[in-house]
Order: sequence, then C-alpha cells, then structure tokens
Amino acid sequence: MLSFVLSIRGSASLCPVAVPKILRSLIAHKILTAATPYCSLYHPQDALANVATYDVSVNISYLCEKYFTKFEGKKQQFYGFFAFLMAKLVILLKVVLNCDTISYIYSGEILYLGGGDSAMLKIVNLSKTYSKSSKKALDNVSLELKNGEIFGFLGPNGAGKSTTIKSICGILNIDEGEIYVNGKSMKENSVEVKMQIGYVPDNHDIYDKLSGREYINFMADIYGVSKEEREERANKFVTIFHLEDAIDSQIKTYSHGMKQKIIVIGALIHNPKLWILDEPMTGLDPQSAYELKEVMKEHVKQGNTVLFSSHVLEIVEKLCDRIGIIEEGKIIAVGDIDELKSRAGEDSLESYFLKLTGGIEG
Repeated sequence: MLSFVLSIRGSASLCPVAVPKILRSLIAHKILTAATPYCSLYHPQDALANVATYDVSVNISYLCEKYFTKFEGKKQQFYGFFAFLMAKLVILLKVVLNCDTISYIYSGEILYLGGGDSAMLKIVNLSKTYSKSSKKALDNVSLELKNGEIFGFLGPNGAGKSTTIKSICGILNIDEGEIYVNGKSMKENSVEVKMQIGYVPDNHDIYDKLSGREYINFMADIYGVSKEEREERANKFVTIFHLEDAIDSQIKTYSHGMKQKIIVIGALIHNPKLWILDEPMTGLDPQSAYELKEVMKEHVKQGNTVLFSSHVLEIVEKLCDRIGIIEEGKIIAVGDIDELKSRAGEDSLESYFLKLTGGIEG
C-alpha cells in the first residue's frame, strides 16, 4: 500500500499521548492509514513547550483507487488534483490541531515543509571568542529564521556576520549556546545538520584544477545526490547561469563571477533546506546578480530558507522578508523591514541601518 507521512507538530493540550478525534475520523474514512503520537518522554523539549507531535500516514492507494478513474488516466490532471487535496488536508489539520508545522515525507525525503512560526534555523545564546582576543566576537546571539523566507543579515565590517555564519555551518566551534537547523542540534547531530545546509562563502577557495562539471559532481558525491538528480539540477543551474560553454573547462580559467556561480551550483546540488550565502553579490555583474536573486526566490518558494549577508542595502531592502542587524557581536535589531523603518521614523533601510549602527547621528 502506497502512503506518505505528514509529521504534525501542534498543541499538546489536544492530548499528547492519544490520537485526536479529527485524525481518528480521517482514518475511519480511509484517508489516513495511521496516526502515531510521539511520546513526550523522548521529546522533553516538546513536553516543556506544551507541544505534541504525530506521524500521520496518508493512504495514497485508496485515494488513487477512489479518484483516479474520474480523470480517465490523465495523470497530470490527477497529480494536480492530488496536490490540491493534500493542500486542503494540511489546512484542515493546521487549523483543527493548531499546528505550527507540517512536513510531507515520502520515501524518506521531505518534499514540502509548511508552517506558521516554526523555525528552520534557531540560534540560542551563541557566544564565541577567538583565541588571540579577549573580546567576544559573538556575545549571547539569539536568532530565529522561519521556513520559506529570505533573511538578510547586516552589520558593519567586523560586526560578527561571518563568524555567525561559519558557526551555523559548523566551520567554527562555538564556546556557548545552541544551533538548531530544521529542529536538529548541531552539537548532537552535526553531520545530519550539515547535510541540510548549502553554503556559499565570501571567498573563492575552490579546487581550481577541476572542471566545473567535476566540481559539481564532487559536491554531489559528498551529499549523496543520485546521478539522475545531480544531472537534472546541474543542467538546470548551468543553463540559468549561462555556463554551458565553460562547464568542462578548468575552474582556474574562470572569471570571478563564473567562480561564484559554480560555487552556488555546488551549494544547491543537494537542494538544501537552509541555503546560506556570505556576501554573494560582491563582484557580480548586474545580469549575474539578477540571476542569483531569482534563484534565491525560487528556492524559498519550495519551502526552503535563505540566509545571506550583504553590504548592498538596496538589494536587501527589495529582496528580503526580514532582516537582522548585528554590531560588535550582538544582535541589535530583527524584524520586518517596513516595520523596523516605521518604528524608527526612517524612509529607507540605508538611513535606518546607519542611524542604528552609528553611521549617522539620530
């Protein structure tokens, strides 16, 4: 019997150790095949937060048998109907169960992640001091990024942006605090967490004796991407970034912009849930910058999250859903751009940023 799983996280007040009535009803009507509650004993953080989690199996075989004949073998129309049906089911469950997140899981892969205020990235009380300094590079930093948003990370030079990003990616060890990606702890599940991250650094340290295609395959091997998926994604991004004529040339022959593009493709080859870019627009021509922004928008449409740092405030203002500003290792502002500007009485992100960081006097 074909099925896939909805992992539902909602209010524990609905009964954390039993199956809620709405789920039992859907099982009775054969829409679902099972609904298994997690025991809060194994999820103490959920118990403390008054949260319950259920694994719910959707009966695909029954739905196909019941509805597919109405489409007279037209698979594309049926798939569209099925997606519509699942969307309605998700809305129903979210409203009735007061869910904050729902994941679709099929054959072990998360296909869609929807939710309200659930965090793709959660940083809790993060602190970091470099060995040759007595000053904290990061001082009790806490931050949350939502599913499906582009988040801009701003700050003056030396404020702690790159240190934060490298800590999230597991490149730097932290002194204190916790980092969670998609609910997983970096300390406890570092490999699993890193498999969900795609990272574009602020430099071009890359194996430049490889060809572009060899580099992409190397990255795909690291992340365990199948031959079919890597070819599909590589062809897609090579076309988007106009690298068809250079993909089989050594990377050392590439321009700055071309190297940036091949690094971006390598970071996206495994379709990461969290895509992190550190100063990605530096050195890109207008066309390349536009292409990169479009790819970022497309990535979050799939339920993924993008975090990027930049000094180009105009791009941040137009592209980002929310921003965070860091100065001297401390987060000094987080929120919706228009809301932050309105609260401070400023008409542009640039003036707000400069006023907040001491660039201009208020």
